[in-house]
Amino acid sequence: MKKIRIPAPVWTVGLFIALLAAPFAAQSQYQQHIMVMTLMAAVLASSWNIIGGYTGYTSLGHAAFFGLGGYLVAWTNNRYGWHPFISSWFLALVVMVIALIMGWISLRTQGSAFVVVTIAVVFIFRLLALNLSDITNGAKGLTQPRPGWAGIPWSPEVIKIPFYYIMLALLSLTIFVSWRIRQSKFGMGLIAIREDEGKAESVGIDTMMYKVLAFGISAYFVAVAGGIYSYFFTFIDPSFVFGIFTSVTMVLMAILGG
Repeated sequence: MKKIRIPAPVWTVGLFIALLAAPFAAQSQYQQHIMVMTLMAAVLASSWNIIGGYTGYTSLGHAAFFGLGGYLVAWTNNRYGWHPFISSWFLALVVMVIALIMGWISLRTQGSAFVVVTIAVVFIFRLLALNLSDITNGAKGLTQPRPGWAGIPWSPEVIKIPFYYIMLALLSLTIFVSWRIRQSKFGMGLIAIREDEGKAESVGIDTMMYKVLAFGISAYFVAVAGGIYSYFFTFIDPSFVFGIFTSVTMVLMAILGG
């Protein structure tokens, strides 16, 4: 029996159409909620893979960028009325700059030392969130207005659908950027670092610059996801977003999910 081969563009388009229709096929808000959280998990895993998978550097500090993105979005929404669907993308650039600085410092270490440094980063930001109560509201966390547009809240029947599509867009961009990196000279350099950093340096690869850039790009997408997360739940607190469990979850999703 002759096998029928379906061209890649065909099933890719079919998958994309199915993803677009998915929230309307859901039979309850709970199912839509699970869809949003699944997309967010995929974003976090794909983002972390840019540093952890490509370079082999296991970061347990990405919860810091997730939390920073969430807090910045919540604070600017409450204070200035910036809509999180827009501000998340720009405020993540601030987090990216912070990540580049942190990466320039922490990526001078390797192996278990790097893991310990990244864990320390999470605890530092958690302590800052707990103690800078004038900005973060301390252990109580920050709340946000009910999601909507132009001051008009979305109805309960459709409130999760916009989050599904914004998260789907973020996941699509994350996967595309990750794929482009993997196919580029930059990506080849990252893989070389993972295989043998010493040899990578000996052939002229600026390993420090490559690692720091990968760290920053990875942090950017995690921060965007954190911003959308805080708006989705209309609440953010330091105990979860600045928790090691959040970082470990990203690592496990990336490793177990391939």
